[in-house]
Amino acid sequence: MDNNPTSSIAGSEVNVSPASDREIKLDLTKITTYTPDDDGARPTTTRCYSNGVKKLLYINASHGADGDNPTFTSIYDAIEQYKPQRIIIEAKAGDSTPQGEPAFAEGLARRNAIPVIYAEPPDAAIFTALHDKGYAAKDIMALYLLRMVPQDRREGKRMDEPHFAQRADSYLAYHSAFAQVPQDEKLTYAQFKAEYATRLEGKSFLEAEPKDFAPYTVADASYFQKLSAAVAHVREEMVNTTIAHALNEPGVGTALVIYGGAHRTISDPVWKAALGEGVDVDPAVRKPIPACMTPIEADPFSLSPPSSPGSYSGRYKGP
Repeated sequence: MDNNPTSSIAGSEVNVSPASDREIKLDLTKITTYTPDDDGARPTTTRCYSNGVKKLLYINASHGADGDNPTFTSIYDAIEQYKPQRIIIEAKAGDSTPQGEPAFAEGLARRNAIPVIYAEPPDAAIFTALHDKGYAAKDIMALYLLRMVPQDRREGKRMDEPHFAQRADSYLAYHSAFAQVPQDEKLTYAQFKAEYATRLEGKSFLEAEPKDFAPYTVADASYFQKLSAAVAHVREEMVNTTIAHALNEPGVGTALVIYGGAHRTISDPVWKAALGEGVDVDPAVRKPIPACMTPIEADPFSLSPPSSPGSYSGRYKGP
């Protein structure tokens, strides 16, 4: 598997190669588990990990396009004050234009000629890694389909089974997240109902909520919670590896990461071991955000898989 990331600057692409000297090395076994105690709102902060040579600024982003989202101010201030050489966002190379706070960060990066790295791993890489851990493609597809339920409900779609079945059939057959899965290994809606829907412990799958597939590993975690935890862990390994590659690129002393809050929570021990104790800093710029970077209304848009931590709504004007 090629874990070398690709970064983009003002529409062009450059290859990122690790440096041979002073290389940051990660102990990915230090990725911690996510528990119910980690749920709930987290204040947005910029945490600095530094070994005196390399500096990682990690913003635990709140997803969304609300103009009052403090993540946008944190991004603007961190770029203005720390002048990072790389910006790493929660988006996938090859997908449509990022939205929400990743789009905001990318727009500011372009204004400042800073390369942007899309750190989300390809779906094929996630499926391969989970296959090596004993999970079939159908297991992962079942989780992704279940994630679609609360998202469809939020978007006001009809949630009776005939209408959901139509959307599910199309999603399982044609969604790009499953393009690499051989046709005879793909999950069908009928198989989902027969083999997976019953694993919600008496609850109808059409009533599923995010907590039903939260990535818990506690003793009483459900089937879908444990499966979600496995997906989250391999994804986190890949994201952290991409961040380390960025920091190890020649000439890079500071990198800025903007990722959903749960990611920093479970990867904090990794970066503490690699760079030192993280310290929350408050960049003291507080300049008004440029008008060209203010949010405008748009239909909700989500990266694949739906309802994943990588789903954003609202578009932003770029420079």
